[in-house]
Amino acid sequence: MTRHGKPWWLALLLAACLPVAACASTTATANSGGGGASNASASNLSTITPGTITVAIEPYMPYTAEQNGQLIGLDSDIFDYIAQQLHQKVNVTVTNFAGMLSGVQTRRVDVAIGGIAWSKSRAAVGLFTDPPYYSPVALPRCTPTRTPRRRSRT
Repeated sequence: MTRHGKPWWLALLLAACLPVAACASTTATANSGGGGASNASASNLSTITPGTITVAIEPYMPYTAEQNGQLIGLDSDIFDYIAQQLHQKVNVTVTNFAGMLSGVQTRRVDVAIGGIAWSKSRAAVGLFTDPPYYSPVALPRCTPTRTPRRRSRT
């Protein structure tokens, strides 16, 4: 079973990652037993390397980064959890933003995660999901170490 020509596992994986772009082979099919991701095997995920999901990131903390060959950050934690549920290893490719998207399009990587916002032009060439969370705008504010006393005017 595929959705819009993409394997079912990819939709599951993308649903868990903050704005993610991915394209996959249309030759993969879902497990005929009707089971979920826990029944997935490495042979039917249609990843570049069987048993491994190759992910492209541009370090963008607190969402994604690579440290000693491991993903770190909020989106990375979500991605790692999904990969574990699919019984897949994770291969990290660190690149720039353009490299994340082109890597997916040219099948050098399976997916890209971390701060990839939806746009009409990107959606035309990749698969996006609704984000699992929204990051509100936050602005830092300096607080003086001492609050100056207001002088009363009399």
